[in-house]
Amino acid sequence: MKVGGLASGLAQIESHVGSTFQHVLSSLKNETAAAKPHGPPHPSSPKFGMSAATAVLVLNKDFSVFTDGDNCVSRGDLQAVADSQVENASQEDRDAANCILGIDRMFDDLDTAAAGGPTDGLISRNDAERFAREKSVQVLNQDFFLFTGADNYVSRDDLQAVADGKVADASQEDREAAKYILSGNNNTFAVMDGYNARNHKEDGLISKNDANKFFSDGTPSSVIPSPSTGDRLCQMASDTSNIPLAGKYLDIISYIATIGNGTCQLTEPPGPPPEA
Repeated sequence: MKVGGLASGLAQIESHVGSTFQHVLSSLKNETAAAKPHGPPHPSSPKFGMSAATAVLVLNKDFSVFTDGDNCVSRGDLQAVADSQVENASQEDRDAANCILGIDRMFDDLDTAAAGGPTDGLISRNDAERFAREKSVQVLNQDFFLFTGADNYVSRDDLQAVADGKVADASQEDREAAKYILSGNNNTFAVMDGYNARNHKEDGLISKNDANKFFSDGTPSSVIPSPSTGDRLCQMASDTSNIPLAGKYLDIISYIATIGNGTCQLTEPPGPPPEA
């Protein structure tokens, strides 16, 4: 193959996938940033009736109450709940709405929790879920020994006791965090169990080291299933597979995709590019 032909083929590949690939890499960076805790804890104030962490957990738990039929929550939606204009909203929901609207930067942090980047004025279901996970783990980590039994570990039974109000010193924030970690729509407990161990061996117990490391790592996004960057790279490889001379270059893209947990996995790393 002539070098000029190869260069022409690569130019075609670049023109088709270049901007998409850059977009995917940008998304990956945003996802990594979004997984990290959002700076220092938001301040809480008695005037809101609950802590910032509790407000986020209530928003996530009752998300459909806060939306206006579009599966997203705007400031206007929160204000409607706060002003008692939403019939099925509880006092807890109204307190949460007031808290999120009243604490500086809290709405914007929720707005960008799932994907980072600029705000769009809307909190999506994934935004709320990501932030609720972060806050629940933060609460568990800071109040860890309130959640433990006599063995200094946290089991599902320990969390259930807190969630059910059977631990006298547990706050509303602690109860909501326990309910979230136990909830069936995420696997937070399973991932935290043994998280600090080298082989991640699960034993049904969360240690203080597990909680510390999980929170310091930014409550990794592997907890909640979502369309992965790897799958988007796989799709990109598929969309460009008919370009002449693509060959191993698309295998390389596919191999990179496996690092992002994509489904187009190769049995072994790709070989070198085709020779000129």
